[in-house]
Amino acid sequence: MKVSYWSIYAVSLVKTLLLPRDKSWSRFGIVRVVCLLMRMAPAISPGVLVVLMSSASLLSHTVIFSLCLVYYIAVFGDLCHHMNLPLLSVCRNVYFDGVYDLCHIGHKNLFKRALTNGNLLFVGEFLDKHQIHVVACGQEYFDKYPNTDDDPYYGYVRKIGIAKPMQRTAGMSTSDLIRRIQSAAPADERNDTKKSK
Repeated sequence: MKVSYWSIYAVSLVKTLLLPRDKSWSRFGIVRVVCLLMRMAPAISPGVLVVLMSSASLLSHTVIFSLCLVYYIAVFGDLCHHMNLPLLSVCRNVYFDGVYDLCHIGHKNLFKRALTNGNLLFVGEFLDKHQIHVVACGQEYFDKYPNTDDDPYYGYVRKIGIAKPMQRTAGMSTSDLIRRIQSAAPADERNDTKKSK
């Protein structure tokens, strides 16, 4: 490790000293900085980072610029992936509404299915404010109102062609969930039956 560090240091110092005459101030400045840094070298053990930074002086400006460009593209790509935003394509907003007083797994499955039609999902927001491209709604509205003029809820979005029907999760409904909760015995009654046994 130390041999590679000192060899890279020697090569970079020789490369600096061999700069053309018109770059004499640059050569003088670089030699001074390298010498000042080397005065601190006994206090700092040469780690991997020092070797990498020393080797960067051997690279051309094009390579360094390319590495920086790749780094920033990777950062923006990671941010876009994390936020579900397309980096090089059109962003499609999906609108979804409903009554979510008891949000359950069926609703979450609907949200996932609705999100497959675009990049951003707005739940219970307004169409014009967010420039919605797809409106995800329940299949029952298409079945109940085959004619779009009769549909009081999604008639407009069905007419303009941005409504997409979503299938419900089988066996999971808020109405059934409320019925099961109401039919269950209160906690006091359950505790009394356990104590009597």
